[in-house]
Amino acid sequence: MSDQASEETHQIHCEEVSFFGTGRSIILNKVSFQAESGEVLGIIGPNGSGKSSLLRCLAGLKMPDLGRIVLDGIDISSMALQERARRISYLPANPSMAWPISVMEAVSLGRYPYSRGVKPINDQSREIILSQLSALGLDHLRERSVNPHSSGEQMRVHLSRLFVTNANIILADEPNSNLDPKYQLQTMSALRASASRGAIVFIVLHDLALAANFCDELYLLNKGELVQAKKKELLEDPKS
Repeated sequence: MSDQASEETHQIHCEEVSFFGTGRSIILNKVSFQAESGEVLGIIGPNGSGKSSLLRCLAGLKMPDLGRIVLDGIDISSMALQERARRISYLPANPSMAWPISVMEAVSLGRYPYSRGVKPINDQSREIILSQLSALGLDHLRERSVNPHSSGEQMRVHLSRLFVTNANIILADEPNSNLDPKYQLQTMSALRASASRGAIVFIVLHDLALAANFCDELYLLNKGELVQAKKKELLEDPKS
């Protein structure tokens, strides 16, 4: 598979996906949609509505109890782990780094799906990593440990890791947490640019102003159900 999201057109289909919690409580209920390369989709809704669970299902970290998620005609549950890691890049809410590694090493984890065994990153990966560190204002911190930095700097490290995979599907759960307005706009612009290169981007957001400006469509979840998926209608008559 090529390490370029822009060379091909991709589609993802979420088909009647239901996901249950403890005691068969409904977390996602028959969620269906499809998205194509170049689109930025905002996922909004009240706390506990299933937004993060939907992203984890799209990432293949949780498997639906009913329904399926299909990427370019392939059920993601049947994909080999390395292929899925190359094709789908995921940033959880409130990410953390357990190991005292450098910023450079932390971002390099996003290139791991392209490596074979434990080997140093190649020149192509190093160029991609350095470019991304510069884009998010982290190049001067690359040899420092990732943990002592401010929460905003740490979030930019995790965002850099998200981007360097060059995946077909990018999933970001509240990527603007702990970022000041400058970097919020920079992050949204970077996600928009990823879509322009051919990725399909899903973002969990609480800021409707950012969602309106950067997303092509908004998916409103409420009690696990997709109740609205038209940005114009939602912004004219919000139900959240």
